[in-house]
Amino acid sequence: MEKVLLMMGLGVSALQDLRWKKVWLPLLWGITAILLLRNFHVGRNGISWFLCALVFISFFLAANRMSGGQIGVGDAFLFGMTASGLGWRGNCLLVYVTFLLAFVVALPLAVLRKRGRKYEMPLSPFAFLAFLLVAFG
Repeated sequence: MEKVLLMMGLGVSALQDLRWKKVWLPLLWGITAILLLRNFHVGRNGISWFLCALVFISFFLAANRMSGGQIGVGDAFLFGMTASGLGWRGNCLLVYVTFLLAFVVALPLAVLRKRGRKYEMPLSPFAFLAFLLVAFG
């Protein structure tokens, strides 16, 4: 169930981010709440899962402030959502693979001078691809 909810949230967010450069935060908040409530209900250590989501949201909100908006607020809540479904290790791997995929795409664009340093690339599609690789690969 977790993988289906995360795939749905990441897929919708990826499409919205590609089209409008925004994600729908109520969707992310709703899926996060469902996953956290499920973790409390099935007897997992719900506090740990809640803290995991809170740490990732806080980290990416701080990154948003420090990067001048290069990492969006939606990305913070996106990784908070994935943390509530994947936990500490799974989400760290997801974040790593997400940024690795983004780097692999951004490097040729920068080398070939197709895009400058100020080019904004949506992160949600890379998070969706990374989730598919991590969860089903």
